[in-house]
Amino acid sequence: MTQTQHSARSLAYDKVANWSEAKLQAVCFQYHWNKFPAERGLLHSNNNNSQNAIKGNLNKAIGTVPGVSDLEYVAEGFTCYIELKLPGQSQSPDQKVFEALVTSRNHPYLIIRDPDSFEHLIADLQQGQRPTWKGQYDIDAIEYQLPYH
Repeated sequence: MTQTQHSARSLAYDKVANWSEAKLQAVCFQYHWNKFPAERGLLHSNNNNSQNAIKGNLNKAIGTVPGVSDLEYVAEGFTCYIELKLPGQSQSPDQKVFEALVTSRNHPYLIIRDPDSFEHLIADLQQGQRPTWKGQYDIDAIEYQLPYH
């Protein structure tokens, strides 16, 4: 890892150190909603967390499945699946299964850990750039150069 990458990683970690994953998702979604009103609806969330057993059973009955990514962005010619994780967090087994399903159909699946990385991802997607590896915008993966698959 270069000194520049290390500094960027440290700043990103500091920025979200006391955040919840829900706050990270809200900040990312609101950035896109406010900055790109013409794209409203292209970025959307999946409601796959239930408050209680009754709501969980209702969600299951209407098609909510575990492991689905937090956000989806409909890009030109493909859908990008975005999983939001705080620094140091990892995917659940269900999330890994979902990742395998969508990447087997040639859709990118990315992990985002901070708002700056999300903004870079959106800018690249809007320019028609397709992500080439899972950790391309993941400050944890950049350090270790984890492969896309």
